[in-house]
Order: sequence, then C-alpha cells, then structure tokens
Amino acid sequence: MTCCHTLRVFDGGHDTAGSTDRWDFFVSYTQADRPWAEWIAWQLEADGFRVLLQAWDMVAGTNWTHAMQSGIRDATRTLAVLSAAYLDSAYGTREWQAAVAADPDSARRRLIPVRIEDCARPGLLGQVVSFDLFGMAEHRARGALMARVREVIAGRAKPAREPLFPGLPAVPGPRVLPNAAASPAFPGASDERAVPMPDRPAEFHALLIGVASYEDERLPALPWLSGMLDTAAEQLESVGYRTEIHDRSRSGTSAVKAAVHGFLSSAAPGATLLLLLAGNGVHRAGRGADAGRDFLVPADATVGYQPFWDLCVPVDWSRPLARTAAARVLILVDGSTWFEDGVRALVTDEGWGAGRLDAASAVDVAYLYRGQAAAGTGPDDEPRDPTACPSLTRALVDVLSTRPLPGTLGELHAALERAMSPLVGDSAAHGSGERPGTPDPRILPGQRAANAGRGDGSEYEGPRCLLRPLSSCDPHRFRPFPPRPGGDAADTPPHAWTAAADHHRAWERTADNPVTAALRAATGALVDRLGRAYDEAVAVLADDPWHDPDLARRMARRVEFLVGKLPPGPEELSAADAALLVAGPYLHQTVWTILVARATVAHPSSADVPTGRVDRVEFDAFTRTHPRLVRRIERAQLSGDQTSAAFVAWWLAHKWCESNVTARWEAVLRELFAGLGGDGVQETLAAEVFRTERVAEILTALRATPTFLNQSGRVRALCDLVTVAPATSEEMPLRERLVAYLLAIGQRMALELAALPVVLVEHLGVADAVDLGEVRTALRRAEWQGRGRSTRALSVECRHPALQVALERHTASLDALLAEAHRATAEIPALAGMPTHATADDVRAAEIDGHPGYTSAGAQFRLAEDRVQELLMGEQLYENRALAVRELYQNALDACRYRRARTEYLGRTTGRPSTWTGRIDFRQGFEPDGTPYIECRDNGIGMGYREISDVFAEAGTGRSTFPRSSRRWAAGRPVTHRSSSTRTAGSGWAS
Repeated sequence: MTCCHTLRVFDGGHDTAGSTDRWDFFVSYTQADRPWAEWIAWQLEADGFRVLLQAWDMVAGTNWTHAMQSGIRDATRTLAVLSAAYLDSAYGTREWQAAVAADPDSARRRLIPVRIEDCARPGLLGQVVSFDLFGMAEHRARGALMARVREVIAGRAKPAREPLFPGLPAVPGPRVLPNAAASPAFPGASDERAVPMPDRPAEFHALLIGVASYEDERLPALPWLSGMLDTAAEQLESVGYRTEIHDRSRSGTSAVKAAVHGFLSSAAPGATLLLLLAGNGVHRAGRGADAGRDFLVPADATVGYQPFWDLCVPVDWSRPLARTAAARVLILVDGSTWFEDGVRALVTDEGWGAGRLDAASAVDVAYLYRGQAAAGTGPDDEPRDPTACPSLTRALVDVLSTRPLPGTLGELHAALERAMSPLVGDSAAHGSGERPGTPDPRILPGQRAANAGRGDGSEYEGPRCLLRPLSSCDPHRFRPFPPRPGGDAADTPPHAWTAAADHHRAWERTADNPVTAALRAATGALVDRLGRAYDEAVAVLADDPWHDPDLARRMARRVEFLVGKLPPGPEELSAADAALLVAGPYLHQTVWTILVARATVAHPSSADVPTGRVDRVEFDAFTRTHPRLVRRIERAQLSGDQTSAAFVAWWLAHKWCESNVTARWEAVLRELFAGLGGDGVQETLAAEVFRTERVAEILTALRATPTFLNQSGRVRALCDLVTVAPATSEEMPLRERLVAYLLAIGQRMALELAALPVVLVEHLGVADAVDLGEVRTALRRAEWQGRGRSTRALSVECRHPALQVALERHTASLDALLAEAHRATAEIPALAGMPTHATADDVRAAEIDGHPGYTSAGAQFRLAEDRVQELLMGEQLYENRALAVRELYQNALDACRYRRARTEYLGRTTGRPSTWTGRIDFRQGFEPDGTPYIECRDNGIGMGYREISDVFAEAGTGRSTFPRSSRRWAAGRPVTHRSSSTRTAGSGWAS
C-alpha cells in the first residue's frame, strides 16, 4: 500500500487547516519503500520544508482516506518515490496521477518523480523530468536531493558560479577567472566528493576574521590579535590554503555576518573551508530561541545595550552551511571570555563553549573552540589574567610551523590541545631548548584531560581546545590540510607501542629465519599504524571515564606471561602465531577506541550520545533495555549531578558499541589493514595473517562468553590449525584457537574497566557512589599471585564494595574461561600449560585509618537501595505515593503475620506459649537535609543476611522471591533478625 509522506511544518506542527498549501511536499510511496520515504522526508524537514508523511502523520485515530486526499489536494508538490513496487501499486498510481491532473502541463511542477532504483517511467511519468538517488553514497544523495528540490522551486538550474571556459587558454599559465568565486568542478561523474580530480585538486580556502579593538572602551582590546592573524595567514598559505583576512576596519555585526555568508556561499564544490573567528566571546544561557548560544563580540557592540548578545555575531552558522557547496568546513572559535568584574555580568552568562550548534546536511562540519580553561576563566568560572590564557590562533600558528602536519582533524585537535597546555608551553619549551608550542610526543591527548581538576599540582584545569564535530563528521577521516607531495612519513618518529611490540616475548619462541624477520617488521609497522589511529580516536574521548589508556600495555604483559607458560619443543610458536599475539592487545585497544569515538563524536552529558540518525534510532532502542540507568541519568541531571549523568551515558555508549560490534568493526579493520595487501597482484604474508574475518572473530572472543571458542558450527569459527601462504616458501601453520584463547585470557587478566560487570555503573549517581578514578588506580596496581601449582589469585585493595563485587564476578568469568581452555587440550595440547583456576580470594577492602573501608561487599546494600527504591516506593510502579504508603502497611502486616505463624508453630512444638503481640507504627518526620519521610516500623519477622542479599540485592530482576521459612521452622532453627523498619521519602526510601 502506498503512503503519503513527509513535508516539514514550519509552525512546529500546529494545525494549518485554514491556510493555503498546508504542506510544501506530499511524499507518495509504497510500504516497501518506507525507509527511503522517511529518509527523504527527514532531509526535507531538516532544510525547513513542511512535509506530510503517512508513516509519521497518520497516527491512531486519523481518517486515512481524508488525510490522503488532503495531502494530494493541499500540498504544493507531490514527491513520488519511484520503484518497481511503487509502479505496481494501485494507490501509488492514483496519487501521482492526481498530481498530474492538478498540473497537466507541469507549469507549476506539482509532480517530482524521484527514482530510488533503476526502473521504468511509463506513460505520463516518462514526460516529467525526474532525478535519481540510487547508486550513490548518503552525503551525495542528500546533496542531490536538496539541489534538485531547490531547482524545482526556483524553476531553473543555473549554477551559482560561472562555468569554466571549455576551450584552451590563450596563453600558458594559471587561468584568471572573471570573478573571485571558484568555478564548478568538471561536470563529469566522480566517485566521491572528497576525492579530488588529479588535474584539478580540491580547493582549500581560509577566511580569518579578528576583532582586536572595540568602540566601547569597557570591552577589552586584543592588541596582539592583528599580528597573529597575519602570521596565521602566512602559515596557512605555506601549507596550501588560499587565505583571506577580513577587512579589519569593517568588524561590525553586519559586516562580519556578510563576510561569513559570502565565504560559505561562494565555496567551490568539494572544497575544504577553514573559518577563524577571533575576539571576545560571550555566552547566552536561559530559555528562548537563542538559549545556550555562543557569540563573537563585534567592534560596534555597546555594553549598555541589553540584552547584549542581540548586538553580537552568533557562532552557529548552520543556515549558510546547509547551502554551501563545500565538502568540509572547519570553524575555529578563538574567544576570550575575560571581562572586568563590573562588565562581565552585563555581557555574558557562564557556559562558554557549550552553545547549541545545529547540524548541516551534506557537508562535514566541525568546530574547534578555545576551551573555558584557556578562554579567560579558571575553576568555578573565576576570571583570571588574560595574558596568561593561551590563544587558539597562536596554537594554530605553532602547529602549522611543525612537521609533520596533523593528518586528520583528530590529530589537529590533539596537537592544538598540547600546544595550548602550560605543560608544553613557552616557558617549558624554552627551558628544554624546544620551539614554543611543540607537542610533547610523550603526552597522549586523552591523558591531559584526564588530569583535569585532580589537584595534583598541575596548572591544567580542563580541556583548552574543545572539538565539536557535527552530524556525521568523523574526526578520523576529516583531512584539514592539503596533502604534501611525498608525504611526511619519513619525518614521523615511531609510536611508543612499536618498540614494545618488537621486543615482545612471543618472538623469542619463533624460528629465526628471513620469513619471521619480514613478518616481524610488518607487524611492527602495523602496530605503529594502530598507535597513530588510537591517538586520533582518543582525542575525542578526553572526558570518557571508562577509557583506559593503559589497557594495551597491561594486556600485552599478561599475554607475554601466558606465552611463557607454553610447553617447549614441537609446540613452539609459528611467526603467524606470534604476529597475532603481539598485535592483538593493540588491535583490541585501537578498534574499541575508534568504535566508541565514532559513536560518541561529541562528549555526552546525557543518554543522547550518538549523532547519526540511524545510530540515534538504534541507540534509543538499546537504552530502552536499560530503563533504570536512563532514569538514573535523568535524576542526576535534575539534581545538578552532571558528572554522574555523563559517566552513565558514556557507559551506555560503550555497551551499545559492544552490542553491535561485529557489524561495525570489520569496516574499521579494513581501514587499519589498508596497505597490507602489497601491490594488489599477490597477497602479502602479513595480509594473509591479518585477514579481516580472522581478526574480527578473535576480537569477538575477547569479550564473548567463556564457552565461545568451544562452540562449533559458526560460519567463521576459528580452527585449531590452518596453513598460511600454502605451497609457497613462506608456508607456515597458524593455530587460530590457541591464539584466541591466549588473547582472551590475557584480556580478562588485564582487568579492562569498560568490560567489568554492570555493578560499577549501578553505583554511580547514588549516595555512596563509586569513584572511577580510584577504580582505575586499583586496576593498575592489581596482581595475580600464584596459589598452589596452577591457580592464580587476584590481589586488589578496593575502596568501595562495588569494585569488590565486580572483580569477584569478573574473576569467576576468567575461571570459567580457563576451564573451557583445559577442556580443549585434546585438540590444542599447548593449552595444558595455562593456569587451571582463577580466584578472587585476595580481593579485599582497603584500610582507611587502620580499619577496613567497609565490612561486606556481598549484600550490595547501595545497589539494593536503588533497586528497591524504584521497585517498591517509586512512582515508576505506583504513579501515586498514596499507594506506596499502602504498600508499606501491607509489607508490615505480612511481616507480623509471618511472625505470628512462627510463634504459633513454636508454641505447638515446644509447649511454651508466647506473649508476643503484633504492632505497626507510622511516624512522619524530616531528614537532616529537609526531605520529608514517612516511616513504618513493625515488630514482625525480621530479615537475615540471606533475605537482604537474595531478595533486595536482586529486586526488580525477576529472578528471586522471598525465601520461604517453612523448612527452617520445622527444624526449629531460629532466624537472625534485623529491625523491620521502612521509610518512604520524597522520591525514594531508606531502611
């Protein structure tokens, strides 16, 4: 059946029944093409059009026939989604024929046929010009759709720029165009917009706008800015940019806006644009259309005018970006937020750098901000000396003057962050003999942000350079600078991982021959590439509390330990075995980091993490499987605990990636393995060893269930023995399952933070919250002590019972994996040397002031409190607190009945009557923080340790019921009692 679909509603969806042309577009499609119809409708609405879409607008209760007739009659145009199924649909035929009947000569262009597959256009459809969306990438399809729609509305398809003269130039040399705007690219087909034609390289164009002085003397002048812009322009020109500096005498609001609009609208197709906005910056918080916006202060702004930001230039350029022909746009916002005390409250709110930025379709857009820690405010938004604040423009100059240049946006962000940090600032650089701003290769981008606010004596308080990619922009694929002839690879020092991989113990167990040496070198080159890809990805994860930068090193050390347990002799490692064992930890760290970075392009402060539309739908479906954590995020935000909300959101992002990992990481692996295949004629040995399917299966095993590697029947199941490079001089065996077992055991022994049980995240945002910084420290100090002949005991001091519970469960999983490995020794004899058991007997509470930090981790009191709060007392179950009070009474009544039955039983069996009488008391009061509560106290049956751990620790999981005591009564064994007292408070309860 065909559906009438989408047009965007400018008035926010209010009824427009009395208006002419209620919708701009009516989307006609058949149900088989609904995904295409919804995608088209989304693009149209994103560009401001009003759309009628059956899938979205014909909800329950809608008169379908009337709605369809209204769509055909009242929409300005009908967009028909053409396919073979649509042409066979009677409903679809009626809809496009109705559009033709309303405009038989197509003078008003009422019908727009859009083909989504190669199909015929019979009859009258063949007389109406159509366009195609099939056979192209998403960004190209989006651009084609919006361009054709604008042409339909305008009635003409004249290009915005003059085409190139098709003949030969009169004299040799560069062509001189009659206007400043770039001409369109060659009109023939091209594979990707980001791939330049060999004879016409993609254009790189920069516009630098700086406001150094102000008419109102109360606004601080920036006398250094003009000279710095000149230097930045020179550096950009030297790396291949065509650079313009905006007229400094025209820095008012309208002049700046006009310059930016002209710059974006005149871009050549496929161009890369760099826009630098420098000057004083202000932020508007609060509510309204411009809530949460950042602004550049123009030269003609006046402090006395209120609201001040009405005079300023918004940093968000989403509207002109939606119409640019450029492929990539990088916007650098070098905003200083330092103002005198008497001025600051009049011009800005707190929150610089967090302003809303709307996405733009069909173009990759990213913003780089001077962060709050560098913009002129310190901790708690306290103003500080502006001369001590590093400039983003100066950092850009420093980065541009070094070689090699950053290859991707992620690398550029990391380099700017390092250049702006006082740890590698001018004084440090001068003292060490290095040029100011030179990035310190020893400091990873993720490590610097992780040190923020720790009070360890460092002056660094937070990110000084904020990366904010929009929509589908991938920082790891965004190339901000033109490629250099010959590249910079020769000038690049080896990554820190490379030396560790080259000296790995696994190579000592291999044969010493030229084939091994060649594969060892190829593995080192791969690990070097992995390290650089990891550094790019980790720049996006500066605020991710679950990211562990030390994981690859720890895992490699555990794998080396396991390699040492392999029996000598005929079971020595082949070079292929060793290559996978050496690269495995770095592959695991890099692939997972890239996956999370791509899923969380912007730092999440809520569950709203992924940025892509498809990912958004998938992520929403995933979060519905964790409703309690979503509610935890909401409560934390309402209470002002943004840190806990963000930490839980990051965990959800990790688990969402884990739930879809197989479908995602093969594409990542193909990118990482690019170049291993040699000349394309004959596959290299390294390419055979690191086949994508093999590595994907091995990486899957690292976080899979303990029985995964012993499960047979899977299409890609790993083999006990395969031959690599058969019938060649490089032929060698590869024991896939042995390698996978060693890596899986090593990964569990490395104690990966993001892979630990859910109990850790369940103890965030509660009263006695777990400290993830302390957890990371404990994991780094963890040891696996030997116990007996072949048992390993985990030794860790925990400062929170949740960590002990998590490690006990994790160790149990490792113990199960070791058991599975020993079950496979018949097929893989080398596994006999592995430890047989793992235990958490030495996981204990850390001592604080000479006493254990807690007494028991088994009952999980905080976890039980949170679960019982939602299950029994929260409005999630009752929707009415009066029902919660009734439940309190019912629970107390059941407890008294329980005790009465127990008392009567003892009276009958012992002959000793009891004087016990049931009693239930209610009391109202206030907590010390003013929270009101109702307490219900009874003298019925109490709760022992078993009841607490078995019932309340599992409340809401559907796996346990209150333990029955009949058999204990029959045996006459007493029950250990706790005082039975329960409270219901404003939003929860305590016991």
